[in-house]
Amino acid sequence: TTIFRANSRKFEIVAENHLGHEGYATIAISNGQIFLRTAEDLNGRRQEFLYCLGATPAF
Repeated sequence: TTIFRANSRKFEIVAENHLGHEGYATIAISNGQIFLRTAEDLNGRRQEFLYCLGATPAF
């Protein structure tokens, strides 16, 4: 996964992450955070993960 920051002249790479082998479902954006679901095969068993990208919000 590559995260970009757009400005008026170009896209700047902010971060690159490995987030599982399989991405599925629609990415959700809420309160400045991006949520996505992935899955991978771990020792013959499917394991699903939920990732949150972004700063922790102050409550």
